[in-house]
Amino acid sequence: GSEDIYVVGDFTDYKGTGSNRMIRLNSDGTVDGTFDGGTGFNSQVLAIAPAGDGTGDVYLGGSFTTCRGVGRNRMIRLNSDGTLDGGFALGSGFNGTVDVIQPVGDGSGDVYAGGSFGIYNGMGCNRIIRLNSDGTVDSEYAVDSMLAVDGPTGYGVLAIAPVGDGTGDIYVGGAFVDYNGTMSDRITRLNSNCTADPTFAIGTGFSNFVYAITPAGDGTGDVYVGGSFTAYAGTGSNGIIRLNSDTTVDKAFAVRTGLNYPVYSSAPAGDGTGDVYVGGWFTAHNGAGSNGIARLNPDGTLESAFNVG
Repeated sequence: GSEDIYVVGDFTDYKGTGSNRMIRLNSDGTVDGTFDGGTGFNSQVLAIAPAGDGTGDVYLGGSFTTCRGVGRNRMIRLNSDGTLDGGFALGSGFNGTVDVIQPVGDGSGDVYAGGSFGIYNGMGCNRIIRLNSDGTVDSEYAVDSMLAVDGPTGYGVLAIAPVGDGTGDIYVGGAFVDYNGTMSDRITRLNSNCTADPTFAIGTGFSNFVYAITPAGDGTGDVYVGGSFTAYAGTGSNGIIRLNSDTTVDKAFAVRTGLNYPVYSSAPAGDGTGDVYVGGWFTAHNGAGSNGIARLNPDGTLESAFNVG
C-alpha cells in the first residue's frame, strides 16, 4: 500500500547513491532510507517477486553468487528492510542463472523459479522448480521434469505466469522446444504438480524465444505473450500476440506489422481495460515510433494517450 517500488538490474548507482543492482524508491523517486541494501549483489539481478505471504519480503534471482557479502547462489529472500531472511536456506543453491520467479499465489510464500540451471542444492532440476518458503523443494513437484533447450547455451525458462482460473496451473515460456518428451515450442501449461496440461495444444508454437507472459486481466482468460518470435502456430506476429484460453490466436488483437524488435517484459494495465504495457528493444509498433515501452489496447493498437515521445 506504500506505492514504493523495487528496481533491480546491473546498475551500481542511482542519482549519486551507490546501490549494487537493487534499490527501493519512494513513489516520488527518492531513495527509501528504511531499506538498507548493504553492499548489494556482486552480479546481475534479473528477477524479483513478492513473497506473497504478508511479510513484505521479496525473492530475487539472477547470476549473482553473493548478497551483502554473504554467499548466495543465484537466489535469495530479503526482509522488507533489506536484510537477509535466514529462514530461506537454499544450501548450495543453483548452478545456473535464475531468470524468473513467480509466487505460487496461495499465501504460503512458496515460489516457482525458472532459468538456465540444471541443479538446485545438489538435486537435478532442469530449468524449473517449485520451492517452499524455507528453501526446501516442494515434494509434490516433479523436479526431474525435462525441458530440452533449442538455442544458445544458457537459455531455458524465461517466463512463468499464473493461469488465473483457480486451478493453480501456470504458463511457462522460454527457449525450450520439448517438455517431458512432448513437443512444446517455447510455451506450455503445467498443472500444479508440474505435469503438462494435455488440453493446451499449441501446434507448432512460437518461432523463437518467449520472454514474457501476462494474463489479460479482463476476465476472459486470455494471455499476452511477448518475445523475439515472428510467428505462432503459422500465424505471423512480431514480438507480441494475444492468445485465447483455448490457445487459439485472438484475432481481435491485430498488431499488423507489430514490434520491430523483441519484447522482454510485459504487465497488465490493471485498470480493467485489458490494455498491456510492453517493454523491450523495439523502437516502433506497427510503424509508429515507440522507444522501448508501449501501452497497447485490446485491439493491438497503440494507446495514444500513453505517449513516450
